[in-house]
Amino acid sequence: MRGARERAAMFGQSLVMNGPDKRRHATTVTSCQQSQTRRLWPLSLLGITLPMLCTTFVLAQFPRQKYLHKNGTLKAVLVLRDVQVGTAGPQGTLWSVRPSGAWDRRQVAGRIARKPDRTGKLTVRQLQRLADVLAHAQVKELPVRLGTYRGKTPHLVTLGWGKQQCAWSLPPGTPVPKYPDQPFGKLTPEDCFAEVNQVLGKLLQPPRKKNKKN
Repeated sequence: MRGARERAAMFGQSLVMNGPDKRRHATTVTSCQQSQTRRLWPLSLLGITLPMLCTTFVLAQFPRQKYLHKNGTLKAVLVLRDVQVGTAGPQGTLWSVRPSGAWDRRQVAGRIARKPDRTGKLTVRQLQRLADVLAHAQVKELPVRLGTYRGKTPHLVTLGWGKQQCAWSLPPGTPVPKYPDQPFGKLTPEDCFAEVNQVLGKLLQPPRKKNKKN
């Protein structure tokens, strides 16, 4: 018996276990592994859901009612004008979102905005999402001007909400920076502008065409 214990200490129990002992040992190990998995699973789920809950909580602190009527329509027209100024005048695009959620995109050439070349309509949930973002970004509090570039050919991006406008003057060819997703951080006016710009880029997409079956 003593020799068996010594061999077990030197080489591990699995080398000296009989059939029943091996089965009991395997069952114990499996039970421990399952118990550990059950303990870790809630932590993994929490790591996935916590950021989503935090974002939802933060957005809830900025009521969408400031931007959305009770009937689900926006309280003003939202406009995003993105143009590059050159010798021939501004060239770019003009996006408009109406209170009903209907939106369109027009090409801008100088002072002329052409007929819409892309249209669509936001769903009720998309309008709610947009209103949440407008509230979080506090669009009504944005200044009239952003950016330090004062050259003659700026990349000029203008965000309009009703009669309010905020124009961001960027160097030629410079895009609007990406929104730094920081729901608990203090947002600068540039962050707020970038958030709305980024969300609009995702929402204002034409509906996907259904594949026709042969």
